[in-house]
Amino acid sequence: MDKKIIIMTAISTLIVAEFCRAETRTFTETVRVVLGSRETQGEAREYALLEAKRRVLEQVGVFMSGQIDLVQRVEESVASLKDETELIKQIQAVTAGVTQTEVAGEEWKMEGGVFVLYLTCCVTVETDDVERRISEILKDRQKTEAYTSLQAEVERLRCELDTLRSKLEEAPPAQAPQLREERKTLDSELTASDWLKKGLAATEPDEQIACYSIAISLNPNLSRVYVCRAFAYGLKEDYDRAIADFNLALQIDPNDSLAYLYYFGRGYAYGSKRDIDRAIADYNRALQLDQSFAEAYTARGLAYALKGDLDRAIADYNQALHIDPRNSVAWYFFGIVYKAKGDKFRARRSFQKALELGHPDARRMLDELH
Repeated sequence: MDKKIIIMTAISTLIVAEFCRAETRTFTETVRVVLGSRETQGEAREYALLEAKRRVLEQVGVFMSGQIDLVQRVEESVASLKDETELIKQIQAVTAGVTQTEVAGEEWKMEGGVFVLYLTCCVTVETDDVERRISEILKDRQKTEAYTSLQAEVERLRCELDTLRSKLEEAPPAQAPQLREERKTLDSELTASDWLKKGLAATEPDEQIACYSIAISLNPNLSRVYVCRAFAYGLKEDYDRAIADFNLALQIDPNDSLAYLYYFGRGYAYGSKRDIDRAIADYNRALQLDQSFAEAYTARGLAYALKGDLDRAIADYNQALHIDPRNSVAWYFFGIVYKAKGDKFRARRSFQKALELGHPDARRMLDELH
């Protein structure tokens, strides 16, 4: 047999074998919604779609939680996460963000003198691919928090919509117009959440910014959308716009539970503009709100190093590694500082550790030391 044919046959066999190992699962959920006397069929459909999505994504999230090695993911994810229950919630939130829900069927029926909608949603997942995407996101604190807060926001809006539908049915005619306006506001906020999800799923900063901007136009009071857009501007090195969005987020909700991320992001933007004192001030605020935030110690350490305060930089890197020993960035900058101090032994050891943990520039720095 021709050698090329043998090689191609072997490659094809490997490809088929790999494909067969990848498990594909489909989840479905059907909901029944009675058309309210004061709602349109379109509004009833949107409510049914929201409920069907919630139920089917709950199925997928529970399934994926059972597929992932929780102990390993706790070790690899954000340093402050030490609880498997919290991780399961994050996995379910991220799963909802990275999977696509489709309408598999819908049918209106007349039952007992009222219109009833039966709507079915489905989600098809290739488990290996979804697990890989979940694992990557769990290593990114900002994205993990964004997906988790998005799911919480959608659930809040769904509960409010559920309550509002009941109120509309029972309210006297004089109150109906006001309740209708409240429903329009909720629908707008839900659409904004959809655009936030699209932005989080986008891979290019320009596409992310476009999605977040639409979300903001629909609901300008969502502080976390401004933060997501700020991080996207940061990826484009447009630090002035990033700082402006962080400022808006802090004006809208200065007491947000994620405010430590707002200060951290703004500090990074200031640092990138070489406004080191403002950067340090923001990292200080972030650490006041979350003393286990290893990335903030690492970033503040870099800021101190840029000011020439190498001892404070070392102290911050030590604290970051005490919280998260797998922080490759802290190990890398440890090496930079020790190299600047002329301590080649400690510099080499730090770069070697950074290399083992996957830092992309550690090999080059090791080569320079030889």
